Amino acid sequence: MLKTKQVLQIFIFLAIFREKIYGREFIRCPDLDGIHRDAASFLDFILSSRLSCGTKCTEYKDQCWSYAWNGATKQCMLFSDRCSTEFITDQHQNNWVHYKVQVLFDIAINKTAVQSSTFENNAADGAVDGNRGTDLKEDFCTHTGENDTNPWWRVDLQAVYHITAVRILNRGEDNYGFDESHRLQNVTVTVGLLSSSINTICGFFPGPGTLSQLVVIECPTLPMGRYVKISKTTEFLTLCEVDVFGVKV
Repeated sequence: MLKTKQVLQIFIFLAIFREKIYGREFIRCPDLDGIHRDAASFLDFILSSRLSCGTKCTEYKDQCWSYAWNGATKQCMLFSDRCSTEFITDQHQNNWVHYKVQVLFDIAINKTAVQSSTFENNAADGAVDGNRGTDLKEDFCTHTGENDTNPWWRVDLQAVYHITAVRILNRGEDNYGFDESHRLQNVTVTVGLLSSSINTICGFFPGPGTLSQLVVIECPTLPMGRYVKISKTTEFLTLCEVDVFGVKV
């Protein structure tokens, strides 16, 4: 039976991870006394939850580097500064809590990848080479072989992580003018500790994909694993780049 201290540690641990959205991590700013919070914010919303406030910040990723949430009034303020003594008021006194943004890095880049089959020279490592071009041939996107009706792609992260999100960059139009972007559909992302057992669901993309689409698949349960697998049940799986975000265990 878990002791009270252990239960509290688990609760805090999960609460911290819930702040990691779309590759960004929100860290609570220090409690500081200051003034002019209203004047410093560039957007002000009434939202349902603190998580919604953090998500709203990610929508303005080139502008928003911190946000403040008022649990009593449901007010959300976005700021272009991270944590500044000029606009952080006494958080405990007026129900405001301020969070700064820390960018999470892609943990799949240059890691070892394999796939169920390979079409010509479109190998599995083409999805983790850092090339964000979307021409199948010129940019070395992955492509499984013909007659492979249960194609999959897998990356070894070489350490165990809590996975927060996976992004898939879909193929674009090639030099011949062909558009096969619709093939990215009914895609399942799973996570596992062993390469032989990658069964924990992260998320699902119904599709169909569009040209050069960046598909974001969130992992709301924060599955833990070393391996991330992308699979579908129809012929041909093509990935131009795969980004994996997570927190090391």
